[in-house]
Amino acid sequence: MNERDKKDFVHKYGRPFVKFSENLGKEVRRLRGSKNMTLEMCEEKAGINWRQLQRIETGERPNWNLHNLFMICKALDIQPAELFKNIKL
Repeated sequence: MNERDKKDFVHKYGRPFVKFSENLGKEVRRLRGSKNMTLEMCEEKAGINWRQLQRIETGERPNWNLHNLFMICKALDIQPAELFKNIKL
């Protein structure tokens, strides 16, 4: 996401939402790493393109949807609550 798009997104949804989304992406990356799973392995299990997963993890794509959230949790073999438990607002 370029700076202009990010500013537009922050303006539309607010900085707390964007920060939350960025932290959620970092948690996905941390959990994926703890399971020694590459983006490609996660792509195969979640059915989500590795580039899209990368954008989620890096905060380039701050607008999550529930389907992707649950597919990522399924791929990581975790409950959604586990993904959220370390997220700070």
